[in-house]
Amino acid sequence: MNLLYLFFCVLISLPLASAPREHLSSKNIYVGDAFDYQIEFENTLPKSLSYPTDEFFEEGEDLPLFKVLKIEKTEKNLRLKLRFYAAGEFILPISWEENAKLKDSEFKILIHTRLSGTETDLEENEPPLSFSGQYIHRLIIAILLFLLLLYFVYAMFVYWKQQNRIVNADWENIPELEMRVKKLYLLEEFLKKDSMPYKDFCYFFTSYCKEEYSYRLKTNLLHKTDSEFLAYLYDHSGLEESVLREIRNIFRTVKYSDFEKQLTQNEAQVLWLDWKQKLKL
Repeated sequence: MNLLYLFFCVLISLPLASAPREHLSSKNIYVGDAFDYQIEFENTLPKSLSYPTDEFFEEGEDLPLFKVLKIEKTEKNLRLKLRFYAAGEFILPISWEENAKLKDSEFKILIHTRLSGTETDLEENEPPLSFSGQYIHRLIIAILLFLLLLYFVYAMFVYWKQQNRIVNADWENIPELEMRVKKLYLLEEFLKKDSMPYKDFCYFFTSYCKEEYSYRLKTNLLHKTDSEFLAYLYDHSGLEESVLREIRNIFRTVKYSDFEKQLTQNEAQVLWLDWKQKLKL
């Protein structure tokens, strides 16, 4: 009886150390959630308290299991803000010395996942084999806008070219009238005079006639004499011999002699129309 009493006295004389209290800020915690873990001691925080301070890696793993986002300490409490990157049941690597023995936390933290387990692997989206619905409408609108823009750019380019074109008589080639047209014009202007020398009329007529038939027969007849020219016409133009002989005689009489007859405007016009018809000009 005395021994039991002595044993009881010894027990009540030992310091009583209550276990620390551990709890979480949330009941349902999912992967990626930030939450608070808190451990509270009866008196003060043990000096030997060990806890994680940054990312925590399990042995042999390349990716962290969780990360400590924030640490808060008071006289009796330790609060850690955590974020887990994997689902499962875990115990934090927290330990302290109690009654000269190292004690580890046995508080379990359950981390849930939002994945149901029925998800399929992500597949690459294949390009559509054909455009349809709103896609074809967008494509048509895009093409029309592109063509409109292209037309606008081309119109601006043409306008710019026209605005910047410099007209200079020294640079641009002015088309010349054919010589036969020039000589016909000179002859018609000559016929507008009230009177004119018969000789001059014959020279104007001969010059124009040679230019016209050089153009028609595709050969140069300008260097030929009147006789050679009329003989060439006889061989190649189909004109009547009597007509050619008549005109040749007139040329010899008027052009190569001292013939000084003056023609009135009316006489010259009649003679011009007669020769023009006979030589089919």
